[in-house]
Amino acid sequence: MTAAIAIIALGWTINAKAQFKTPEPSQAEMTSLNQLGEVLARVNGKPVPATAVFPMFAPDREFPLTMVAPRLKLAVDRELISQEAAELGLDKNPEYLNQIAVAEFPLAMQSRRLLVRLYMQTIPELNEQVKFENPTAAEIDAYLAENPDKFTQLPVQVRRTMAKTRIIQAKQDKRGLVGEWLKKRLAKVQFTVDGKEIPGALIEEAVTAGRTAVLLPAIKDMVVNREVEKRGIDADAIETNTELLTLMLSGSVVEAGGEKVTLGDIPQFERLAADLAASKPMPAIVFKVLSDLVVAADARENGIDEDPGYLERQRQVDQRLNARRADILGEVYYAQQGMGADAIEVTDAEAEDDYNWYRKQFRIPEPSNKQRVIISIHKRLETKRMESIRGPHLAELRAAAEIEYLIDMPE
Repeated sequence: MTAAIAIIALGWTINAKAQFKTPEPSQAEMTSLNQLGEVLARVNGKPVPATAVFPMFAPDREFPLTMVAPRLKLAVDRELISQEAAELGLDKNPEYLNQIAVAEFPLAMQSRRLLVRLYMQTIPELNEQVKFENPTAAEIDAYLAENPDKFTQLPVQVRRTMAKTRIIQAKQDKRGLVGEWLKKRLAKVQFTVDGKEIPGALIEEAVTAGRTAVLLPAIKDMVVNREVEKRGIDADAIETNTELLTLMLSGSVVEAGGEKVTLGDIPQFERLAADLAASKPMPAIVFKVLSDLVVAADARENGIDEDPGYLERQRQVDQRLNARRADILGEVYYAQQGMGADAIEVTDAEAEDDYNWYRKQFRIPEPSNKQRVIISIHKRLETKRMESIRGPHLAELRAAAEIEYLIDMPE
């Protein structure tokens, strides 16, 4: 092992140009999903699509051909494990289903947010005042250049449309047009928590407050008051007890115009409840989820869910979710086989020993970020140990399976 590799393993940074000469993109052989084809392998007759190997990649996005083989092998292993897990009925396991629900919620939030943005472009009162300021080609070019990470996963043909959408919404937000429109729209909607109506004035206040949470603290007061009346519990005893408050609020169902959400399903709700108990300010996540549910339903009624940009984004979300489902199912399977993450143990002493060995072997000075390096080593040792335990099991599954690669694979 060279000193450069040892330094990388320990977590120190080095000047990559001084150690390796990376081929220029023009020198590397490139490919894309369009060139590879729809199906790259079959496992026991079941296809492994290119989108499972490269989820979230646009069909025309180019990448080095050398990426294909290692990713395809991982996708084949994932499919093998998924098939084994399904045979054991683990795809109906409550733990698996609960983790899937947790994974789905934030992705659904992203999809609704996009649907809402697209719908708002079709509302005359939001757009008539900004029509004469529609983004120019130069503005769109500049926005794409300044925000490359937001668009690299989208096909080239829809990037400009999505950039235009974001620019227009920024103009609408700046003029307060969206807030006024949203007040009018939500005034027609009844909001309830566990069947009890939330005052309309409170919803209007939540719109005006923008990113600052108004609705969730009010919901907390309603739920606490209900429990005080019902059980005779002291309000302060509930409000300052994070665990009790979280338990009470997590099961509460908030409804807006027929659209429902259980508070406990919202990402990071436990953190929000802890902030409530500590009387800390928090973002208006709950209100944003509810208002997006209402407006997204309007969008679907008006056919906005057929917009090409939305459909492409939804395709990517579905691919990402499918990959996440397979990963979660795999972990549930390994846990059932006694090879889960909990079965992998690396002590702090082992990580420290590894750290000291590398430092002594390669005469590396003490880093200023030693604790971060130790954590990195700890994770690396866990991964290595996990591979050593799961590797033989995977080899047995591969040997017993019918695996057919539909592209040339290096030996």
